[in-house]
Parts: sequence; structure tokens; C-alpha cells
Amino acid sequence: MNSDAVLTVYEGGNTASQKENNRIKELADGVYDILEDIEMAISATDENSDVSRFNAAEAGGELEISKIAYEVLSIAKDVYDKTDGYYNPAVYYGVQAFGFNSSAHFPKTEDELPEKGVTDKYVELASHFSEVELDERDGCYFVTKPDATVEVDGEELSLKIDLGGIGKGYAADRVGEHLDKKGFDSAIFNFGGSSFSAKTYRGGNFKFSFADPRSDGEFEAYISDVQLKNECVSTSGDYVNYFEIEGVRYSHIFNPFTARPVDTGIMTATVIGGSAAENDGYTTAIMAMGADKAIEFIASLEGRRVAFTFISGDEYYYYTDNMEDGSYTLTSDKYKPYGGGNVA
Repeated sequence: MNSDAVLTVYEGGNTASQKENNRIKELADGVYDILEDIEMAISATDENSDVSRFNAAEAGGELEISKIAYEVLSIAKDVYDKTDGYYNPAVYYGVQAFGFNSSAHFPKTEDELPEKGVTDKYVELASHFSEVELDERDGCYFVTKPDATVEVDGEELSLKIDLGGIGKGYAADRVGEHLDKKGFDSAIFNFGGSSFSAKTYRGGNFKFSFADPRSDGEFEAYISDVQLKNECVSTSGDYVNYFEIEGVRYSHIFNPFTARPVDTGIMTATVIGGSAAENDGYTTAIMAMGADKAIEFIASLEGRRVAFTFISGDEYYYYTDNMEDGSYTLTSDKYKPYGGGNVA
């Protein structure tokens, strides 16, 4: 999934016994196996993965997949439904057209950006993601690809997907379960800086700091803090993987209804609690929705804490649905609390 994964365990160390350190090594080996299995199921670049075989299949074709791919696709379809399609892993062609792939060859001028007529066709194709069919028969797992195609530059394209984003959250969920199974209650798993499984920090809380997406790199690196304990976290932002042309920022977060990078003004979104896999999809959807629609959607979520930042004109705003409970601390005067309503 083209990201670093870091597991930190707060026990063992230089003063630990050999038995304790062997236990930690066994834990790390198990985490490695979990990540390797997930990568082999949902990698969009390994031609032998389930996702790559799905992408290569003809429209309308059925193929057998692993249980992991089945589970991640099931989560993706559920989040697609809950977000009214604002999370959609079938924006594959748009992502590729803007250069956000393994080669990272970004357009340099506006003339090199894909034309709207082309991205509209990508939107049409992505809209068929709801028609992906999953089936379990006799302990085996199957997926059927939608019988839909579009023609772009004389080439017939069938639906393709990329589950890498939600896959990081799925990995955080599975590693969290593995930590519980092995009896480790003071640890944190960080996958790519966007998906976390936080247990405890030596029995207490972790302090999770929100990066300033428009930091000048000198003084104001963070804008707020939140306390975490035995929770999963997912975050999305437009400030890490992006390029600019004529002052316009094009990030790797895509709006499935335009097949183009999001331009809603939302710069970051974070969801805490519940499943990190689901939260991965929710944060992507929130960034595509825009501030006021996102607030409506956030109100429908149960058992989650949500925060996002956005820019309107020259003003910076910060929204959270749980400022009152004391778990959030706003540490920057640059950002104004937002309570809804058009501020543009």
C-alpha cells in the first residue's frame, strides 16, 4: 500500500527479560504476516493480488477472491452506501489520470490536466460500483464485476478499483485485534500516518495532535490535541500528497462525482472510534462533501468523534462534534471554531 507501518510497544526494552523480548518479537512477526496477507489481497500494483485480478477481469466477469478481499470490499460497499457514494474506490481512472500512481508523474501545466469530457466518463463508470456483487458459497468467496464499460480515446474501459486507502484502516483494525489476542495493552500502530490503532500509553491516554495543513513550517505545526485510549483513528488530508498548477492545489483525495481532486475547501478530516477501515472511507467522503454537508453526515454517525479543518476565502476554520466533552484542545489562534452556515 506504498506506506510505512510502525508498531510501538511500551513494554520490554533494555531492561526486559529474554522471554519478554521474544514475546514482542513474536508479536511483530505476527503483525508482519497480517500486513503481507492484506497486501497480497488488495494491492492495486501486484498483478497477482485479488484487486489486480478484479481490475484485469472483463466486465461482468466473476472471480474467486480471498476472505480478506471479500471483507474489505464488503466494508467499502457499506461505506459507499452510508456516504451516498461520496466514498467510492472506483475512481481509479481519475486517480491515474492526475498522476497519483506508483510512478507519480504529475501534470506540469493546465493543458496536461485531463479534460472534463474524459473525467465525466470516469464518473459514469465509477457510478457502477454499487453493482459490484459479493457472494460466499461453500466457504469460498466470489466477486462479480459490473457489466459496464465506457470508451475513452478509442479504448474500452471496465470498472477498476483501488482499496489502498481503506485497506490501511482495515490493517489497523486487524493489528488492534492481534494486540488484544497477544495480551499487549500498551501500544500504538501507525500505518502511513493516516490509520492508527491506539491502545494505551502505559495505562493512560495517548495525545494525538492534529497537524496544521497550511503550516509555514516554523512555529505552528499543530492546531489541536485530542486524548485517545483504546480507539482507532483515521485521518485524510490534502497537504502531504499533492501538486500545484497556477496556484491551484490538486491532492490525492478525489471527488467521485467529478473524478477530480477535491476542491471543497476541507483540508483535513479525522474520525475517531469504531472501525478504522470504515473511518478511512468516512474521512475521504467528508473531504468530498464540503463543510455543511459533512456536518449533516457527521450527525448521523454513532460512537465516533469527528474533526475537520477547512478554508473559506482567507479564513481558516476548525469543526468538531465533541469540543464540549474536554477531549479536544484547540491550540491555534489561526483557526476559528465553526458551527455551520455559509461562510464563503
